[in-house]
Amino acid sequence: MSWSKFTNTMGTLIIYLLVIGGAIVMAMPFAWMVVTSFKTGSEIAQWPPKWTSKNFKSEIMVNIKNAPSTSLGDQGSVSLAEFRASQSDALYNPYKKVLRVEDDPVKRGLVTLTFSTLKYGDNNDLHNLINAIKEYNAKYPVIQELSNKINSLEENPENFENFYFSLYSTSNGLFKKAQILKSLDKELKNSINYIDKFIKLSIDRLPYLKIKDSDNSVIKNEKIGKKEELKNYLINLKKDLENISSLIQVYSRGTGIISNDEINAIIEKMNSVNFKSFTDMYLRKVNRLLEKNIYNSIIYNKNTLNFKVFFENKFRDNQEYSSEKNMIKFSVPTKKIMKDSFIKNLSLSDIPDKFKKAIDENVDVFKIKDNFVLNLEHDFNNLVLEKLKINSEDLSRTLMIIRSLSKINIVNLDNVDKYLNIFDAEFIKEKNIDKSILLELSSLRKTYNNILEKFNKLYSDSISIVKIIDAPDFIDKIYYRNYSNIEIHFKNVYALWFLDDQPTMKAKFSTSEIFANVFENYVEAWNAAPFSKYYINTVFMATSTTILEIIIAAMAAFAFAKLEFWGKNILFTLFLATMMVPGEVMLVPNFITISKFRWLDTYYALIIPWIVSVFAIFLLRQQFLTIPNDLWDAAKIDGSSSWRFLWTVMVPLSKPALITGALLKFVGSWNAFLWVLIVTKSPEMRTLAVGLQTFTTESGTLYNLLMAASTFSIIPIIILFIFMQKYFVAGIARSGLKG
Repeated sequence: MSWSKFTNTMGTLIIYLLVIGGAIVMAMPFAWMVVTSFKTGSEIAQWPPKWTSKNFKSEIMVNIKNAPSTSLGDQGSVSLAEFRASQSDALYNPYKKVLRVEDDPVKRGLVTLTFSTLKYGDNNDLHNLINAIKEYNAKYPVIQELSNKINSLEENPENFENFYFSLYSTSNGLFKKAQILKSLDKELKNSINYIDKFIKLSIDRLPYLKIKDSDNSVIKNEKIGKKEELKNYLINLKKDLENISSLIQVYSRGTGIISNDEINAIIEKMNSVNFKSFTDMYLRKVNRLLEKNIYNSIIYNKNTLNFKVFFENKFRDNQEYSSEKNMIKFSVPTKKIMKDSFIKNLSLSDIPDKFKKAIDENVDVFKIKDNFVLNLEHDFNNLVLEKLKINSEDLSRTLMIIRSLSKINIVNLDNVDKYLNIFDAEFIKEKNIDKSILLELSSLRKTYNNILEKFNKLYSDSISIVKIIDAPDFIDKIYYRNYSNIEIHFKNVYALWFLDDQPTMKAKFSTSEIFANVFENYVEAWNAAPFSKYYINTVFMATSTTILEIIIAAMAAFAFAKLEFWGKNILFTLFLATMMVPGEVMLVPNFITISKFRWLDTYYALIIPWIVSVFAIFLLRQQFLTIPNDLWDAAKIDGSSSWRFLWTVMVPLSKPALITGALLKFVGSWNAFLWVLIVTKSPEMRTLAVGLQTFTTESGTLYNLLMAASTFSIIPIIILFIFMQKYFVAGIARSGLKG
């Protein structure tokens, strides 16, 4: 191979590599956007980022942890009416165990909970366990915080559960590493500081070691010796305490609950320390000082650490029974199953028929509750307006008074005035509101609140109950609430016996469920806002502006290219000069003009200001100049008008340039953001680009949903460009040629 041929080949190869590399770099942002649209919320924050997602997997592990049985978890959006109607906290159920999902929600598939042993005790054994705890507290002094918890411990499941989570909660439990070891290390450092101050300042001031003038040489030597003995002991004690503190610093790393192995290592180190008690006549008086300022606090912390080991051993000793099965399997209910369950339970409930009939069974199951609340509140508001004969402007104030009265148990005409503040009393007097009717409505408000609470429980239970595939016999039922809490209900077995068992959770998906997981973000993003309306608005606006612009641009370009009139070139130059004016400069004048025409929040504001484009006129003029004037002359000889020649000859011959201009305008209108944001205020008039703001809030941006919405927003543009690219390239290439 000759050198010239080699260099040509290498040059060609380098060019191809550069083109391929450039194409990859250009495609990378779009590819990353698509990949991100498939990811779960937790995967967005992962570092380093990955090009994969667990949504493509057929089996995943899910992080869960034990939670108090009164834990409500993620309740989603709660309406103001629901909040006001809520009159009681979650009731305690001694047979309910709650597991909180600390991961991305699992919305479908087969869930498997695997426990270590599933051991439990007799309900009556709780008495023995609590007695053992109190006996330990009486026998071994512990830190004040733990002692207070034990002293307030009562012999009932709810109190014991609260006690357990106050010790083992990973957020603020006493046995959390950051809590218990920090407390111990603080006491050690206080003791070390006390020893330093004692040696430096106090040891020479001790009256029983202070040398007096009347002391003989023997006593003087004894006092000097005892002082030196005490000093050496304290120095050695300080070293031992510093060694324990260093060990605690090592074990303090990490999060979670301190393990028994770590406790045993610390206890072993503490046991090696010689807490000396002096018996001689000189130093025995220093014992109380050492106990108060050094020994006691360390011993209390040591007993507290020992209590954890003792408590867990006693707890296991009372778990006399064990299950043959240590696994629970259930399937996550689909929306259809949820709705069928809800409709069935609703028909059997005692909720008034007029509210049952108002429920639209065809809407999405997750919107039924909101619709019910709206109907109930609307019905009550109409009753207030009808009975009190007030204006709608006074409704809000009246409802506030009714709600405040409904919270009072005993209220009647004789005592109602004392429950009204001065402003409410003046309002009632001014509006001539009948107090007897007001009290009647406040009583009715209580009834409506009870209906709302009853409906909320029925709705939550109906859509949350799962089908149990496999479980031990003592499992009664399972609820999977809001994809965040798993409630396991036991048959006649206290759930507290399973507090120490932290199960693992695995979710398995079928092929169709994997497909649903992959496109979950797209479905959620589409339902997060009225994107169907956004799509219609965007298509209508982009199509209208494109068609009108091409019509106007074609007529103007024909005039500049083929017609002769005075000042044509000067006028065209002025047209081109307007391209140097930034579009942002025209926002305010355009907005003022649109406001004067009262076009805000209408299609006119979205379309009219953008139907003229100087660039499109320039593009088509350059294309029209390439068409020979002979055709124009021949058409005039045949009797063709300028209008007919434009649309029957010029436009068909300029199809590539027309399509190029149309494509550029369509893309620009499709992606328009700032102008649409300024001139629209209602969701019904907004477009896709503005709709993407839905996923950006004060608390952050939901990037996976934003990328999903962005992907289905730009797909039409990509498809359009793929089919029109040959005309686009030809139009750009030919528009600058004048033949």
